[in-house]
Amino acid sequence: MLFRLKAFGLHLLASMCVISVFLMFVFLIWYPEPYYKIYGVWGAIKIVVGVDLFIGPLLTLVVFDEAKKASVLARDLLVIVLLQASAFIWGVHVTYSVRPSFNVFHEGTFYLFSKQDVDIDRMVSKELVPAFWQAATKVYVKPPKDKEEYNHIYAHLIDADERPDVMYLTERYLPLIEIQKKVIDSAIDINNALKQPEKKSLINAFLMAKGKVISECLFYSVKGVNAHVTIVIDKVSGETIGYIDAILEY
Repeated sequence: MLFRLKAFGLHLLASMCVISVFLMFVFLIWYPEPYYKIYGVWGAIKIVVGVDLFIGPLLTLVVFDEAKKASVLARDLLVIVLLQASAFIWGVHVTYSVRPSFNVFHEGTFYLFSKQDVDIDRMVSKELVPAFWQAATKVYVKPPKDKEEYNHIYAHLIDADERPDVMYLTERYLPLIEIQKKVIDSAIDINNALKQPEKKSLINAFLMAKGKVISECLFYSVKGVNAHVTIVIDKVSGETIGYIDAILEY
């Protein structure tokens, strides 16, 4: 039994190391707050953690018997490892393929798109496409220079039977840093939300939990696949403080 427990412990330790790296990518790079809330990736993560962290080591505990022939034991362990690897690869593929790749700022709101949502081939600035180890790129949509260009853009979208929203026009994506002042000026007028008791309570609870005062914060709507929330950004550093699970701009 001690032999089995030793094998179980080593397998568990190895699985924990792999899962730790995976979760680091998920929660610190691919889905930092509030992305994991908006995209709802818990289903895939639970399967990966369940199979890799629990089922795999437990199966090792069951099959690991020093009385077995080396070839039989190697075969059993190979089957377990293949099961784990399949679950892990599936989980990585699912979580990575739908993760937000572009945080698109347009008319005061941030829109989250994965690579599947937009046409990357149209992008002029390919360096804006985030790599495997990079978080979503913050961009804005280059606005039409005049009404004529505006009408041309929408006429083209309608003729091409595409989504009539300029947020999807990747060829017009530019780094968000270029319009930093405009982003600041486009923050939600939080005074309207403070007039509503329910929203005021949510705001005050958030500020108290984060140790912030309202004058230090900027509030923006964030729209994604599964949710519409309000992100709160530090006015000085530009870093994300957190999010409020509510719509505050109305």
